[in-house]
Amino acid sequence: MKEFFIVHAGDYVGAYLNTKYPVISYAPQEQFCDFILSLRETFPDCKLRCVVDKSITQKVINNIKITKSLER
Repeated sequence: MKEFFIVHAGDYVGAYLNTKYPVISYAPQEQFCDFILSLRETFPDCKLRCVVDKSITQKVINNIKITKSLER
Protein backbone atom coordinates (compact mmCIF):
# COMPACT_ATOMS: atom_id res chain seq x y z
CA MET A 1 0.00 0.00 0.00
CA LYS A 2 1.23 3.48 -0.84
CA GLU A 3 1.76 5.92 2.02
CA PHE A 4 1.63 9.70 2.08
CA PHE A 5 3.96 11.07 4.72
CA ILE A 6 2.48 14.17 6.38
CA VAL A 7 5.00 16.63 7.85
CA HIS A 8 5.05 20.02 9.56
CA ALA A 9 7.03 22.48 7.41
CA GLY A 10 7.15 25.95 8.95
CA ASP A 11 3.80 27.66 8.43
CA TYR A 12 2.69 24.83 6.16
CA VAL A 13 1.70 21.21 6.36
CA GLY A 14 3.14 19.04 3.62
CA ALA A 15 2.53 15.63 2.12
CA TYR A 16 5.07 13.43 0.35
CA LEU A 17 4.36 10.27 -1.65
CA ASN A 18 7.50 8.34 -2.52
CA THR A 19 6.97 6.87 -5.99
CA LYS A 20 9.01 6.81 -9.20
CA TYR A 21 7.90 10.42 -9.66
CA PRO A 22 7.40 11.75 -6.09
CA VAL A 23 4.24 13.68 -5.30
CA ILE A 24 4.74 16.69 -3.03
CA SER A 25 1.83 18.80 -1.89
CA TYR A 26 1.37 21.43 0.79
CA ALA A 27 -1.13 23.85 2.32
CA PRO A 28 -1.15 26.50 5.05
CA GLN A 29 -1.56 25.05 8.54
CA GLU A 30 -4.92 26.79 8.90
CA GLN A 31 -6.25 24.55 6.12
CA PHE A 32 -4.99 21.26 7.61
CA CYS A 33 -8.37 19.53 7.76
CA ASP A 34 -9.32 20.52 4.21
CA PHE A 35 -5.87 19.46 3.00
CA ILE A 36 -6.17 15.99 4.55
CA LEU A 37 -9.72 15.53 3.23
CA SER A 38 -8.52 16.54 -0.23
CA LEU A 39 -5.69 13.98 -0.11
CA ARG A 40 -8.13 11.27 0.95
CA GLU A 41 -10.47 12.15 -1.93
CA THR A 42 -7.74 12.38 -4.55
CA PHE A 43 -5.76 9.34 -3.40
CA PRO A 44 -8.27 6.93 -1.77
CA ASP A 45 -5.89 3.97 -2.03
CA CYS A 46 -3.11 5.71 -0.03
CA LYS A 47 -2.55 5.57 3.69
CA LEU A 48 -1.76 8.86 5.47
CA ARG A 49 1.01 8.78 8.06
CA CYS A 50 2.18 11.74 10.16
CA VAL A 51 5.95 11.65 10.62
CA VAL A 52 8.86 13.74 11.86
CA ASP A 53 11.46 13.33 9.13
CA LYS A 54 13.99 16.04 8.32
CA SER A 55 14.65 14.87 4.76
CA ILE A 56 10.95 14.80 3.83
CA THR A 57 10.39 18.15 5.55
CA GLN A 58 13.29 19.63 3.57
CA LYS A 59 11.85 18.30 0.29
CA VAL A 60 8.51 19.95 1.08
CA ILE A 61 10.20 23.24 2.06
CA ASN A 62 12.24 23.20 -1.17
CA ASN A 63 9.05 22.64 -3.16
CA ILE A 64 7.38 25.57 -1.37
CA LYS A 65 10.37 27.82 -2.17
CA ILE A 66 10.35 26.81 -5.84
CA THR A 67 6.62 27.43 -6.12
CA LYS A 68 6.89 30.82 -4.41
CA SER A 69 9.75 31.88 -6.71
CA LEU A 70 7.70 30.89 -9.80
CA GLU A 71 4.74 32.96 -8.60
CA ARG A 72 6.77 36.17 -8.65
